[in-house]
Amino acid sequence: MKRLHWLMLGLALSCAGVAGAAPKKGEPLPAFALTALDGQRVTNKALEGAQLGVLYFFSTQNCPPCRSGLEQLRDLADEYADARIAIVAIGRQDAAALRAANLPRHARLLVAPGDAATLNQYNARVVAPTTYIVGPDGRVLEVMQGGGASTEAMLVSLAEKQLSSKQPAVARRTFEKAAQVSAKAAAPAVSPTLAQAGVGYSLLKEGKLDEAEKVFTALTRDKDRETQMRGREGLAEVLLARGQAQQALRLADEVIAAEPKRVAANLIRARAQHQAGQAAEASTSLARATDITAVSDFSFQRADAHIAKGNLQRKHDPKQAVAAFQAAVAENPLSVEALSNLGAVLQDTGEAAQALDALRKANLIDPADKLLHGLLRQVQASIAQRQDLEKQRFIDESVRELLARQKERKPDPNADDWTSPPMLLSVLGIQEEGPGSLTGRAGVAGVLQNELYQALAERGIQVVERALLDKLLSELKLGSSDLADPESQLRLGRILAARLLATGSLFESPTATRVALRLIDTESSALALSSAEALAVDSDPAAIAAKLADAIAGALHRKYPLKGRIASVSDTEILLNLGRKHGLRAGQSFNVLGAAEPVVLGGKVLGHRDTRLGHLEVVEVQDGFALAKAVERSGVWQANQRVIQRD
Repeated sequence: MKRLHWLMLGLALSCAGVAGAAPKKGEPLPAFALTALDGQRVTNKALEGAQLGVLYFFSTQNCPPCRSGLEQLRDLADEYADARIAIVAIGRQDAAALRAANLPRHARLLVAPGDAATLNQYNARVVAPTTYIVGPDGRVLEVMQGGGASTEAMLVSLAEKQLSSKQPAVARRTFEKAAQVSAKAAAPAVSPTLAQAGVGYSLLKEGKLDEAEKVFTALTRDKDRETQMRGREGLAEVLLARGQAQQALRLADEVIAAEPKRVAANLIRARAQHQAGQAAEASTSLARATDITAVSDFSFQRADAHIAKGNLQRKHDPKQAVAAFQAAVAENPLSVEALSNLGAVLQDTGEAAQALDALRKANLIDPADKLLHGLLRQVQASIAQRQDLEKQRFIDESVRELLARQKERKPDPNADDWTSPPMLLSVLGIQEEGPGSLTGRAGVAGVLQNELYQALAERGIQVVERALLDKLLSELKLGSSDLADPESQLRLGRILAARLLATGSLFESPTATRVALRLIDTESSALALSSAEALAVDSDPAAIAAKLADAIAGALHRKYPLKGRIASVSDTEILLNLGRKHGLRAGQSFNVLGAAEPVVLGGKVLGHRDTRLGHLEVVEVQDGFALAKAVERSGVWQANQRVIQRD
């Protein structure tokens, strides 16, 4: 058996050394078209779009690992209840021989006989099995060839990809199978303890900290020194997840003292130092974790180190952050965090087309990620804005008019002191505050601001366009840091003729993230609203923005009830001098007020109280007026009578 193992390994190496068209990591799959045993046409396109794709070349002759691999692939297909896996197995024998071999079967395991051209172009004519793991974009993530211990190597690789693509429960079960197969193998290609460490990290991602702790503790008691290091690193990760940064740092330091170049231990040290406010020390630890000579057990650990480096750099050096996130993607193309952060920072640096490409790749991996949806909407809106030249001209002209009007603004002598002016709100931005998180997601503040615009518009609240505000900031030479100054805020609000300013902050720490919003009255400088929301790791930015918009709408209703007048009244219709530009919506109710009556005590007039003559409901809204119907009517209703929004 040993001789056969070395013979197969030698063949694999000799084949790997042959110059040919076989695809390498990062390259797209070459085209092929075959007929499966069930009669359907199978092409390379069958592996695109799925969260994970497997192209498996096998033989039915003298290849026990091939059948073992097929059995594991069949079981793997069962794990993916959502069908987000695609498996194509190509045999070296013809259809009759494959049918006679009684191969493992599954609806998502397509088996087809290969032709000479396909076997040649995938360098799979001699060595079996040959496995290509494929990403959602149809590019190769990993290639494995030959050897009697190929099954556990394939399982560990697949489990890593599952963990990266947010399938921790599936990853855990795959790691467990790899550990079982490896434990039985005479010459395992993968250490059973490596697969066990994978089980521990999967449990950690599932939030099962106590179970993960048991797995890693068992590894620390192993006789093998490297296994002990894995166990200590895993335990340090558990401690970090529990918020025990200093205890995690002590464990990481023990590992580094024994093996200074371990990626995971240096990354843990960096995260603990960052939590303690030691930015320079964290940067040094990350430099060690991302060094080309650093060693790791899993590719996701190297990718996470580059992500942490990018997060540390993105505020003060976006270009270096882009390079770090690109390095993370190169290490782990299925990292949603790396692709998402890359897209967010590219958008901030004006590279919208590249940002869109990165975000679309991330969305293929995890279509349910809500932050990705928000980032995609933001980038797409930015691209559309740049392409709309007419809109650009309109914005430029509007800014010129605003600045000119500000210089010669005079009070209107004919202004109605009762009717509410159009309520215009300006969202000045959500500023990032706090130390941030080395493992956090970039772009959250921008997405929240973008989603808040949409949520406010849906509630009938007029908002200054983001593009117009950005242009005005550019003309006034104001940066994001200037928006934190209250005087600059009020100045902007008055130039924009906005009655209210919304400004907020995103405070992100390693343990919690909160967004706070303040609403400021530009006429009185008073605080009209203060609201805060907590953000979980998987928070939906649109849902958070909706809560903030509801709080703003509520504050407007309480503190700035719409007031207007009856423009005309007849038996069939009532017209109001309020419309869409005032924030009016169909279905709103108003009290109709009569002449104010004096309140007298002891012959002295204390004040005047409005009389109520019934109420009406808005049924149709135009830009500057609205049509209403009477709901309750007493006394005489006539033009110029006052109306006020009901509670």
